[in-house]
Amino acid sequence: MAKAPRRAHRKGITLLELFAMFPDEESAARWFERVRWPQAGDRHCPRCGSANTMEKESREPLPFRCRDCRMFLSVRHGSVIQGSRIPLRKWAVASTCAPPA
Repeated sequence: MAKAPRRAHRKGITLLELFAMFPDEESAARWFERVRWPQAGDRHCPRCGSANTMEKESREPLPFRCRDCRMFLSVRHGSVIQGSRIPLRKWAVASTCAPPA
């Protein structure tokens, strides 16, 4: 009977390392931005589809604004987490821990 691999053979990240990656909401938001829009010109408006967006200095009420239709947007807009009230930090931890599809 074959035994399961021991801890020394396991690959991955520990929970402590995972929580250190996302110490606050801002770090989780930046991580989602890098994952969703890896290239600088990839960010686009979910309403009009324009890539003419800008990052606001204050990031309030939302961090980005479309220059064409003037909609404020974030990484949540146009994604499955759009209507969720769960903080981005929890979504980041859950998506990092999810097994590959």
